[in-house]
Amino acid sequence: MHTLVYYNMKSKKVTALLLVVFIIAALAGCGREKEIPLDQDIVLNLFVASQAAGPAIEIVEMYKSAAPKTGIAVTFGDGDKLAAKIEAGYACDIFLCDEQSFMDWLDGSKGEDVNPNQNNCILSDTRVDLFVGPVNENYDLDHSETTFCIAGVRTTSNKQAVEKFIEFMKSDGAKEVYERYELTPVE
Repeated sequence: MHTLVYYNMKSKKVTALLLVVFIIAALAGCGREKEIPLDQDIVLNLFVASQAAGPAIEIVEMYKSAAPKTGIAVTFGDGDKLAAKIEAGYACDIFLCDEQSFMDWLDGSKGEDVNPNQNNCILSDTRVDLFVGPVNENYDLDHSETTFCIAGVRTTSNKQAVEKFIEFMKSDGAKEVYERYELTPVE
């Protein structure tokens, strides 16, 4: 279903003005926002590579009982496309990636050989290898297995909640989920 909307000249000017205001506000807020205390309701945006959808859904469900005040909004897609969205500034707190090179692309601690744009989009100190699994068949890579990794995204408004969720992703309960999906947990 498509909707056509017609604007008159006045509404185009208003739209342009609102767009400029939005861009200025977005640029002003590019740094990390104020932390939200963990005793308040929080929603984290989790980008998950489609190859990890099954275990991610199960673990997010398990996490509800571990952190009842933390909701997780999950977006699935190919890791390369999700990395591009993070680079472009899409709202994301945590990235679960299916290929190290896509995470490297966002990691400011990596050299120009793997991060030529010198992106600094992830919190390198939160980056963790989780499990080994098959490579996404959409990628033209020369290997059949890859290490899935997770990291907090620099623009998160709650690093403490991000770190808590990443710790949960390394838990024994999470490792049992990975194994049910025939993925090999990284120790």
